[in-house]
Amino acid sequence: MDPSFLQNFVNFDHWLFERINGDWTSPLLDAILPFLTDLNRNHFLPLIVLVLLGAWIFKQRLRALVWILTLVIAVGASDLISYRVIKSLAERNRPEQAGVHVVLRTTHHSGSSFPSNHAANAFAGASVLSSAFPPATPLFYLIAFLIAYSRVYVGVHFPLDVIAGGLLGWMIGFTTKILLGQLITKAELTEKNRFERYGTESEKQRRKDLMRRK
Repeated sequence: MDPSFLQNFVNFDHWLFERINGDWTSPLLDAILPFLTDLNRNHFLPLIVLVLLGAWIFKQRLRALVWILTLVIAVGASDLISYRVIKSLAERNRPEQAGVHVVLRTTHHSGSSFPSNHAANAFAGASVLSSAFPPATPLFYLIAFLIAYSRVYVGVHFPLDVIAGGLLGWMIGFTTKILLGQLITKAELTEKNRFERYGTESEKQRRKDLMRRK
């Protein structure tokens, strides 16, 4: 590949970083995106996640357990491949060490910049959850996009890092769903049958209650 093309590509990546990080800013984004990018450091997050997962399991039982297993595998594989494999091979400098102007809106980050783990994990999660809850697909991908965008906005990743991370995470999520396809299908059918049986019994009880009142 032409070295000048690669250099022009890197230059554009740097230019876009400086626009997102330094020019396309606002007080609202300054308040939201640093909070979102460091959400994994929030002490209340594990409790909130446990409550949500518990409610999901209570409501949908086997279906919830299978989708949670799929989610854990997808995000875990995404994090492992991104952090342990690709980052060690790429060894790309973060913006602070790359000679570009940086407005740092979070703590200093070390290690390789490419790809973004946050973006990879967010899109792996969005890929799985969008299949578990199809009506909420736009919401899941919006959250994933904002997490990825926040990494550039706060100054710790280049746009290419988050684009690559997002694509990697989505592909891993998609692949995980395929590999666990039979288990997912079985869980979906079990939940459907349980819902239909519960719905039928509830309807019968409702009719009995109406007859008694008459």
